[in-house]
Amino acid sequence: MTGPAEPKAGQGGGPVALVVDDEPQMTIIIEFALQTQGFTVLTAHDGATALHLLRTHPVDLVVLDVLMPAMDGLALCERIRARSEVPIMLLTALAQHNDVIAGLEHGADDYVTKPFHPREVALRSRLAAVPDGAGYLRTLRGVGYLMPDVAAEVPDVAAEVPDDRSR
Repeated sequence: MTGPAEPKAGQGGGPVALVVDDEPQMTIIIEFALQTQGFTVLTAHDGATALHLLRTHPVDLVVLDVLMPAMDGLALCERIRARSEVPIMLLTALAQHNDVIAGLEHGADDYVTKPFHPREVALRSRLAAVPDGAGYLRTLRGVGYLMPDVAAEVPDVAAEVPDDRSR
């Protein structure tokens, strides 16, 4: 296990993202992509380090791999969601519908499959971490999924989604 990573400054001291992946090369790719969007990035290569960083640093977004040894990403996602409403993006090679559903049921807000385009992850992250993100995506907390903002077209849709995550 490696020690906690110190924050690496993004452009302009913007939102803070925690990237959790057991593959160091993957964290480097995601870190760079997020820094291009102004994020300050923390990295962890296991669940225990990620939980430590979440206790000791304010975080605006968690980007989380599912397939990790010891504590897998779904268990970590569930533990984070039990304590926080921070947006969580699962980034994983698991692409079956059952995998996506499991990720969302464990508390993820978005689910991106590998291989992915770093720019897409960076933009999704920006939209998730910035309140109302430019209006393209909206977090539906009752459903736990980022989706196209149809509420902009039909304003009552957002009001009909119950917020059953009172914490």
